Amino acid sequence: MNCPSVDKLSQYVDELLSENEQYTMKAHIEHCQQCQEMITLFQGESQFITDTLQQPTLPTDFNDQVLAQLKPYQKKKRFWAKGLSIAAAAILTIGIVTAVTPSFAQFVTSLFSTDKVDPGLNEAEKLGFTEQVDYSVTDNGYTLQVKEVMVDTTRIAFTYKLLENGQEKYPLDNWVYHSTMQFVSKSGKVIDGQNLMQWVQYIEGGSALVQIDTPNVTEDGTLIWKVPQINDRMGNWELKIPLSIQKAFAALKKVDLQHVVLEQGNARVAFDSVEYTPSATTIHYTTAYTTPFKETKFSPFSFRSLGLDVAYTIEDEQGNVVLSNYVHQNWLGSERGGELSADGHTLEESLSWEQRERFKPIDIQQPTLVVAGFVKDKMVDESITFHPKKLTEQTPIHYDNELVKVAKMELVKELDLRRKWPFIKQNKHVELTLDYNASKIADEFTNWVLEDAEGKLYETMRSGDTFYVYGLDDIDQTFTLHLTSVKTLEKPEKPIRVPLYK
Repeated sequence: MNCPSVDKLSQYVDELLSENEQYTMKAHIEHCQQCQEMITLFQGESQFITDTLQQPTLPTDFNDQVLAQLKPYQKKKRFWAKGLSIAAAAILTIGIVTAVTPSFAQFVTSLFSTDKVDPGLNEAEKLGFTEQVDYSVTDNGYTLQVKEVMVDTTRIAFTYKLLENGQEKYPLDNWVYHSTMQFVSKSGKVIDGQNLMQWVQYIEGGSALVQIDTPNVTEDGTLIWKVPQINDRMGNWELKIPLSIQKAFAALKKVDLQHVVLEQGNARVAFDSVEYTPSATTIHYTTAYTTPFKETKFSPFSFRSLGLDVAYTIEDEQGNVVLSNYVHQNWLGSERGGELSADGHTLEESLSWEQRERFKPIDIQQPTLVVAGFVKDKMVDESITFHPKKLTEQTPIHYDNELVKVAKMELVKELDLRRKWPFIKQNKHVELTLDYNASKIADEFTNWVLEDAEGKLYETMRSGDTFYVYGLDDIDQTFTLHLTSVKTLEKPEKPIRVPLYK
């Protein structure tokens, strides 16, 4: 499952999603550190609102009415809406990373020169691409300060601090609402924040690091940051941050890989280009399944999680592995990682993806990308037939000569405390666990579908070793658990080498 949108994460925290969506999100979040940190941020904002709730006015005969009537607290208006930026951050934030550091004031040198940021920003600082600045704006008792800026053709990064009446405030406890950003070039071209992928990293002690994809422009300009609300105070905080793009272009080195293509089975990859900038090395490529998957009754469940990646290493002139983009189980052993970020989006064809992967700057004269294989989804048809009360009589499956069987299945009833009326709701769901040794199976099981005795299909949501099934009330019957897809590494017959230099 790809990471959900910011709106979806906000709705998850507020329990505004359907029951199935809520638990699908829960299963993903428990295994995604980035989303966990986003959830922590949203929960902090929710706690802020809870702590500032106004006590409702109770009727004079409250004691007589209390058993017959309950009036819920009236919350302050939530400032979450589709299309608006997240609280506590500068812009429609895509990723959040937290770090623990000393107070910002303790840094004698640039924050970009410390180990509190990624190695790419360290390198950019060494090469003189960071600038100490002092842009600030004050309104209604709050001051926003931008202290450092870094610009290259990969990303824009700047640090900011929040002060209340001159005293530094910790950003994670103080929220910036509905902020927007625009890049305005010297010629007047305007690029809105919605078109800029952004990250925010909070540094304990009063600072935050904002990172933005550098817009597709060729001239200098100004980044305009507008904030209409900080905590519960309305105001007009607007900062204009001059940016020098021309200097960044002078340092850019781009190598056209001329769409080096590798096809294997039903998978295809075309390597487009590699870009070298002071803060990152970025590889662009496109993956696609060349033939459609056969439609089955399980397709609506299995096709939701389809993807196609390429596992590769990057070697130096002597053949030593310097970096790796994908380490999964034992597929690439203990090869070194090094990604700063990776993202992609589905193209118009549902089985085609445009990928972009960023690494710390590669300081090698002649780096070579070596393809280890395709990390692809494979449709399978394996089934376990069982009765929850007669598990000793089940029909298990054997995958890679490893026995896979159902260990337990039970109906769970629980009380759910909610933030909206009714505040208490009873939920029912089924929990199912499997018994097998995952370390002995090369592939990763990605999708299971449960079928009841009448042929009705149920989606399963996985969290760790437990599967959750919703909408099923009767488990005193025979079920079939279908394994419908796995993720596998398909290696080429011989290593494919792609020079990342001219």
